[in-house]
Amino acid sequence: MVDNVRVGDRVRAFDYDCRDINGDNACYVEGVVVDFQNDGNVRNGRYIIQVDVDMWAGKKVRHRVGHKTFPPVNGRVIHPANVFMNRVIVLKSR
Repeated sequence: MVDNVRVGDRVRAFDYDCRDINGDNACYVEGVVVDFQNDGNVRNGRYIIQVDVDMWAGKKVRHRVGHKTFPPVNGRVIHPANVFMNRVIVLKSR
């Protein structure tokens, strides 16, 4: 699995496949990757992101701000739906 996300990077993690950053479909969080978490038998299966921006349905909200979120690592396939994960982008490298 090739991935360019590292601990200390500032990232945007989209909740869905939509990549809108404005408008009603914009749903994502931004924050800093603080660690990786194994997920079952998948090594480094999830990012651990400390959230400081929470966008939901195109509006900034505070529900996830100050909390951690755990999106699947890019390149991972989620079964049984066979969904290829690629929802986290680096905004600024450490």
